[in-house]
Amino acid sequence: MELALNRDLLHSQFSSWRLQPLASVKRHDLELYGHAAGIVSSSVDFLHTQASVTRNHVLQSEGRLFVFTQQDGSAAHRVFELLPVPNADAGLLPMQVAELTGGAGAEAVGGSVEAVLDCSLAVVAPHAQQPAQQEPGAGAAGTTTGAAPTDRQQPSQYESARPFQVLLSRGHGDLVLVRVPAGGGGNSGGNSGGSGSAAQMSNPVFPVRPRAPLAGVRPVTLEAAVEHANGDITAVVWAIRSRGASTPGCCELFAVTLRPGVDAEGRLRLETLGVQLLLRTKLAPYVVRVYAAAAGAAPVAVVGFDPNTAGLEEEDEEDASQAPGECTSAWHWPSGKPSVAAMEAAAAADDAANAPPAAGDDDDDMDPRTLEQAVARLAHLTSSERDKAVPLAQWADLYKESGPDGVGAMGGEPVLDLAAWRLGGGAGGSTDKTQRPYWRLSCHAHRLLTADGPLRAPAAATAAARPALLLGVTDDVDCAVVRLDVGAQGAGGDAGASDPAPQVTHAVSIPALAYVAAGKTYKRHLLLGSAGTGCSSGSASSSGAGGVLSAVLVESQRFMYVYGFTSSREEYGRQQVVELGLEEGESVLGARLVEVAAAQGTEGGPGAGGALVVVATQRRLLSYRLTWR
Repeated sequence: MELALNRDLLHSQFSSWRLQPLASVKRHDLELYGHAAGIVSSSVDFLHTQASVTRNHVLQSEGRLFVFTQQDGSAAHRVFELLPVPNADAGLLPMQVAELTGGAGAEAVGGSVEAVLDCSLAVVAPHAQQPAQQEPGAGAAGTTTGAAPTDRQQPSQYESARPFQVLLSRGHGDLVLVRVPAGGGGNSGGNSGGSGSAAQMSNPVFPVRPRAPLAGVRPVTLEAAVEHANGDITAVVWAIRSRGASTPGCCELFAVTLRPGVDAEGRLRLETLGVQLLLRTKLAPYVVRVYAAAAGAAPVAVVGFDPNTAGLEEEDEEDASQAPGECTSAWHWPSGKPSVAAMEAAAAADDAANAPPAAGDDDDDMDPRTLEQAVARLAHLTSSERDKAVPLAQWADLYKESGPDGVGAMGGEPVLDLAAWRLGGGAGGSTDKTQRPYWRLSCHAHRLLTADGPLRAPAAATAAARPALLLGVTDDVDCAVVRLDVGAQGAGGDAGASDPAPQVTHAVSIPALAYVAAGKTYKRHLLLGSAGTGCSSGSASSSGAGGVLSAVLVESQRFMYVYGFTSSREEYGRQQVVELGLEEGESVLGARLVEVAAAQGTEGGPGAGGALVVVATQRRLLSYRLTWR
């Protein structure tokens, strides 16, 4: 199926954006141990470079914000959660969650076979339990440590202060489970920033391994994780496969099933149950979101990816058509270890294929010695008569013409497809053959502008109320914001169906934003607001019937552009330019948008409604507090 946009949301009367103050802006420095951990990959190939340079180093997972920090000259990493505190001036409180000291332990299993990736994490989405199944005071105990507390429990001041589980990776192929208690955690080796007890950290596991005869571990990046009813965890990760002699470079997406437990000494343990290859693409996935399942259904993973898989489908076809005991290439030995006879036969076949032609054999000569010979060979491919109708004249697209303002970047945005898989968990799985999704949507001509949606403060009280997935795609010169929801209803709308199909809705359009973003040659991050999307009920961007904030565009060094909400009948939109005030040699590594709800009975000051733009650089973490005028 293909994405269909609502033409009634088109801004037919829009003329241009005009400079007009939307909010008062105050910048605050957030105190952290060390600085934001940036790009660590030493590889210069395209896939590794693209994944590191375009990565947002302010990590967002399950409605929470995190940042990895590191001291110069130290191999240790600390993980801080950015806890929303709307009544504070800065609006955020960094709280240490865990500390990863020393190496990742990959050398014990053979070392990494690819260049290392950046640090990553994924908050484990708790299993969706029915309210009737929960007893008073339950939720944080037992195997479902990350489950949200019930309404009968005493509510915490902030959602982030409640217990949760998070998977961490240093980018060396390792996965570590951390259980954070109520009020924050932190390891005993560092300042936790909270008064809670120390977080529990498991042993590292290395689930994704290379094909035989190679030994070692493949570095992975965590994208999302979800908990099953039995306490097992399925994590969605991706790994880069470098280009080989007969295989193209690509990105492989895996579903890794893990089982947490406790050993005899009371320490948290983690083991790998199974690894299933979901998808091969030429680029890293643009967005991954998991949805906890209702009773009797499997969790769902929705992935946005590049649909251009030319040259990668052949591997799946070879795997499917391969007979038992048959080898199709050096990487497809069924037993994992080729025999001596098989290796000698493969070498003899390779020598025969590369042998020089016999003397006097000109049958395969593709280099004609004279012009007459070349004309004779091409005679059957040419004709003096046209075999098709003359193509109609087409007008040049003004917005796609290259120019000094950088507008020529329009049309170069990534192509996007969305697909959904069921995460059944369990042992086993195939790391060679991809799994077919049960739902797929092609965005066709609507290319991806951004997948960075907003967070809300105070945070959602339950997983079901977390921010919906918002995607910004091109619609000519506009940005169409589509909302994706996966509920407990099936494709036919039957409540409780075990096959929930994602629902994609064109929520709102932001006029000329695709054109404007293409002209910003120093664009780093485009952050969507929730105004007009149906997700802003009671949130910061709601103001009257319209809303305030549509998008924020953050450049790499100098400016940040704030775009106000514009209805389809307005001719002009409001925008505000904010100077970042970075030092020389400082650039943006990541940025996120947090919408702050106004406290009741407050006008102006920290309790007023507004937004926070969190910006991480190589040296510090900044919070830009926007208070609506």
